[in-house]
Amino acid sequence: KELVEPLMAIQDEKISDLEDKITQLEASLTDQNLFVSTLENSVKILKDKSNHLEQYGRLDNLRILNVPKIQDENVHNIVMNLATQMKVELHSHSISVCHRTGQAKNGKPRQIIVKFCARSERNSFLYGRSTLGSSNPVFISEDLTKLNMDMLIKAKNRLGSKNVFTRNGKIYEKQMKI
Repeated sequence: KELVEPLMAIQDEKISDLEDKITQLEASLTDQNLFVSTLENSVKILKDKSNHLEQYGRLDNLRILNVPKIQDENVHNIVMNLATQMKVELHSHSISVCHRTGQAKNGKPRQIIVKFCARSERNSFLYGRSTLGSSNPVFISEDLTKLNMDMLIKAKNRLGSKNVFTRNGKIYEKQMKI
């Protein structure tokens, strides 16, 4: 008994020290989890802000899809001819820059991106797309960020492509009329 009691006291002290360390580690882990959560929230806010700023920078842009590539083409003239075809009044100086972008996929030609000098001219061109008719393969859309394009695709898959649209880089669901 005389030998056991001192050993028990030593073991009790070691156990008490370990329990204290566990309590400290748990508190530290709680603090670290809170810190990580705060950082994740900050990253999300920064990503949202970055996406918003990138989308704002694209507000004067449109994308034109399914325009066949021609040898030695002048993309500016293609856009001007498309405006004439849509009966949209567009002056040559209304276009800041236009060019093909991305890569051809599945045999489809590369997209054309157009940056307009004024948002009103961009909107006229965008709304003129309705005059092309459903038989025309040319498609005109807003220039969305990757994040917004991914959200648009998901929304169209979930709600149907006829029930979702974009306006100034924002995604909307059409409301049913009763």
